[in-house]
Amino acid sequence: MDLHYPTFRVATGGQTFESGLSQGPVKILVERDLAPGADRFRLEFPGGTDLSFEMDEPVTIGLGYAGQDSDVITGHVSGNAVTLSRLMVTGFTPLAKLAALRVAQVYEGQKAGDIVSDLCGTAGVDTGTVGQGTAFPAYYLDRDKNGLEHIHELARKSGFIVFTDPEGKLHFGEPAGTEHVLTYGENLIGCVQVNTQKLYSGVRVFGESPASTEGDQAASWLTRDENVVKGEAGEMSGNLLWITDESLRTQEAAAKRAEAEYARIEKGILHGRLTLLGNPELSPGDTVRIEGISKIEPAKSLMITGLVHRLSPSDGFVTTADFREA
Repeated sequence: MDLHYPTFRVATGGQTFESGLSQGPVKILVERDLAPGADRFRLEFPGGTDLSFEMDEPVTIGLGYAGQDSDVITGHVSGNAVTLSRLMVTGFTPLAKLAALRVAQVYEGQKAGDIVSDLCGTAGVDTGTVGQGTAFPAYYLDRDKNGLEHIHELARKSGFIVFTDPEGKLHFGEPAGTEHVLTYGENLIGCVQVNTQKLYSGVRVFGESPASTEGDQAASWLTRDENVVKGEAGEMSGNLLWITDESLRTQEAAAKRAEAEYARIEKGILHGRLTLLGNPELSPGDTVRIEGISKIEPAKSLMITGLVHRLSPSDGFVTTADFREA
């Protein structure tokens, strides 16, 4: 990356702001996360201007260096605030439409990806890559959860991740992002690494309550049915995470859920936060390798779970990125 001077480009429904032009934003904040978080942005303009922004007005923000800007987020205006010295404009990506969607729906013979595509179509959200995921003989959605929560739940059942790209398209699938190399003293300026205790030695998933096949003879969590749908992952002799998920009707689906949850436990032991010179190419789901810090194994691959871009006159262009083991 040729690091000259940070630049930006903000395109809205009726106007475009670029570095060096008057009336442009003096601060830009962009937050992107893996679902269930909804990506967002905040623009701060000098007070006393005659600028105005309509609700739901489209916004695309590009960041970079020396005019070589890359789009980092596409969304819409959701609010604004005016003070004596600032006009602040906030907004979300299309994931906000899914967060506002509540439906009661029954799907028969569908895969997770089919359900995700249908929910996105209902909410008016464009999709990128949508993997197939777990197959469900029957799957029920209720209004107690919003569309984004349902999609996040489908991702957990399938071992997938969910995020939006800089164009605002939703992606649902296995982690397959770009790999980046970060070198301390060059593009990496700070790192916090946290190692936590492993709480569970294994995961046991039941496709339906083990007692549900016993009728009047049922006792809590006891069953005489050896063919109950069940999936296991990890070491079964220690402290287990027990999960009951009645949407899982096959051993394969229960095993996939158990493996996904155990992988989440294993990879969550190592996590932390990176601070680097602004990098518009980073996205949630990408992987990074760190070089130049002896306390971090260079070969270890880390997955970006969330990031924040900040651009301001005082701090320049800085990116902070949360990670866990990939």
